[in-house]
This record gives sequence, structure tokens and C-alpha cells, in this order.
Amino acid sequence: MTGLWGRVRSSVFSWLTIAVFFLVLDFIDGLPISWSFAVIAAFACWPGFFVARWYIRGY
Repeated sequence: MTGLWGRVRSSVFSWLTIAVFFLVLDFIDGLPISWSFAVIAAFACWPGFFVARWYIRGY
């Protein structure tokens, strides 16, 4: 899929992969609240940042 939705969808899948990776590291390390919250917070903000950047650049 092209356009904004395709880019956001691709970014979402990338961030989900990264978030899962850090959650696994936290589980192995025994600290389930350290990196995972930071990564999930960044994941939650990422699509909004991408949409704002796309809008500012004039679509």
C-alpha cells in the first residue's frame, strides 16, 4: 500500500518488532518495567509524529 497509510503501517510493524524485542530482553533480565515502557511510549507516539511531519511538509 502506498501513501501515508502504507508508511504508517510499515512504521507500526517496525516499532512493534522493536517493542517485542525489548520486552523479551526485560523478561530475560527480570526487570519488566525498564526498557519496555520507554519503547512502548515511543511506539505510541510514533504514528502521530509521522502524520504531523507529513502534514507539515504539505502531504
